[in-house]
Amino acid sequence: MPRFVFGVDVGGTGIQCGLFEVSARGILENNDVWRGNLTTNRGVEPHVAQVASLIKMARSAAIERDGCLAGVGVASPGRFSDGIILHGTSPNMGITVNEFDGVCLQERYVSACEQIEVHNIPIFVHNDADAMAMGLLVQLEQSPENFRDQNYNSVDTTQDVIIGYLGLGTGLGNSFMQNSSFINDGHLSKIIISIDPEDIAAFFRVYEERRSEMQHFDSTMAEANLESLVCTPTLKVLAELETNELLDMNILNHQQAITLVGKYLAKGMIAVRDGTIRDITPKNQWNPGEIEEARSTSLYLLGGGVMGDNNVANRLAQEIDTTLIEALGITHGIRVVPMGCDNPAVYAAANLLPRRYRLPE
Repeated sequence: MPRFVFGVDVGGTGIQCGLFEVSARGILENNDVWRGNLTTNRGVEPHVAQVASLIKMARSAAIERDGCLAGVGVASPGRFSDGIILHGTSPNMGITVNEFDGVCLQERYVSACEQIEVHNIPIFVHNDADAMAMGLLVQLEQSPENFRDQNYNSVDTTQDVIIGYLGLGTGLGNSFMQNSSFINDGHLSKIIISIDPEDIAAFFRVYEERRSEMQHFDSTMAEANLESLVCTPTLKVLAELETNELLDMNILNHQQAITLVGKYLAKGMIAVRDGTIRDITPKNQWNPGEIEEARSTSLYLLGGGVMGDNNVANRLAQEIDTTLIEALGITHGIRVVPMGCDNPAVYAAANLLPRRYRLPE
């Protein structure tokens, strides 16, 4: 009997979902057999009911193909601790800003499914950056020859390696994992980074243009949160990109923008290595155990739209390495791998369901 896994990628405005067939070895096929795309229902109760309804539809789609639904992976905004959404980390999901604070989505989905006669379906819910991290790790493990680190070496093994994910987009996605288990979705994007004196003017120009979009920026203290320094909107201001213009590594100010973003991504990695983690929201400060585990991170996967251009991605990895060498020495031991593969968020979400659930009993 064919087995299927359902992936659900939840956004503040839209939900994408897809049903994927599972191979005999528990690996998800890359192409979905059924897909949905709809507007997100705002508010806890409407949202939970919407996802439960989608899971019921996915189960029916699997049965129509003479198969069964092995489980569900849901990628959601927000930072999770023991399955609970932390305060202020999922403001765009609710009718009110803090409506999802303290909610355990996994329990709510399971309960809602039971109410509509969908029983015994394993559901795994993680931060959306966790999902992308898992999806990229799957791609790396299946095709290591396609991806190279900053020294153009392939990654022979990820076993027992602590891996960090950094996704450059409208924001900065981040997650840490080891052996396909998540250490934390620490929202490295929210940690405070010191700005070097020579870079203040450039980032103040970004602040003048972006203002309230930057979560934390203090030119007097010469600091900002990492996301505000490296996300795509900041990169566009630094590079003076016109509307729809793409980065070009032959253009000087584009090169300079990538140099700055690479430098501050490296500063984020150095803060992790040193354990100097300070969150802009004290309530969400990493605990000592999370800080200590993450300090051993030795492999970073770079994702997001910027990684789609190999020239840009490779240049960014080189700039990161330059700062790492300056700060930690040439034997710093941190590998940086640009992941420019086609990895839809829905496929990444589906991979959140552990392989043991995908295999027949």
